[in-house]
Amino acid sequence: LPPTANRLTLKLFDISGKMVKEIVTPADKSEIKIPLKGINPGIYFLQLGKETKKFLVVK
Repeated sequence: LPPTANRLTLKLFDISGKMVKEIVTPADKSEIKIPLKGINPGIYFLQLGKETKKFLVVK
């Protein structure tokens, strides 16, 4: 398997489509905490592989 097969890449995009954070984590984790320090309140999109989910950051 390629070296990236055991890792997941999460990308966080703001409402305009700009990537604001990228996290690489082991693929076998069942829970992933995303540090939001420096992220302004608003609507963001989280991309994990080919799936994208919308969520809201409230501070």
